Amino acid sequence: VEVRDKATLDLLYSIDGATLPYSCQDVEVADGKAYIAVNNGFDWGNAVGLVGVLDLATDSWMGSIDLGPEGRNPENLMVTDDAIYAFNNKDFSGSSISKIGRTTGTLTYTSNVAFNSGCAASALADGHIYFLEYAQNELARFDLGNDAVVDTLAGSPFVYGLLDDPINGLMYATTTDFLTSGELHVMG
Repeated sequence: VEVRDKATLDLLYSIDGATLPYSCQDVEVADGKAYIAVNNGFDWGNAVGLVGVLDLATDSWMGSIDLGPEGRNPENLMVTDDAIYAFNNKDFSGSSISKIGRTTGTLTYTSNVAFNSGCAASALADGHIYFLEYAQNELARFDLGNDAVVDTLAGSPFVYGLLDDPINGLMYATTTDFLTSGELHVMG
């Protein structure tokens, strides 16, 4: 992990490999801390499931939160008023969602949600985590109010990337054949 100046991209400091010996995928900032999805995703077959915590006020590594055996390979972090959620690809044979309490900094649960998943295919919007359910080839919705998958969205594209725009109430999704083309879908 490297921390760089926003204006110049000069290196300010880094977390050394002895402290954090794994690759990371996503960062979200909340409460003066950077929460980092630590997955070791570039070392096939050796995924880990951690959320690292970096105190931005003191520039110090606070350690990591273990997501448990079902929380391997976190690829997306999402912040709500009371929690940090991680969407985990496990070993690509299934997906899970982990919830970490913002005030306690402890793991509340890791819940299996799908038989398979895709990279970066999750987003938080309107009290739900949307994610690609490969087995059904549709987006599914995990309701944060009852901590369960509530439905799938029939006719949704087979997305590779997903992003919510809370300003205009739209969701953007990308699809690709990984060889010749890609498309951007705007969903309302």
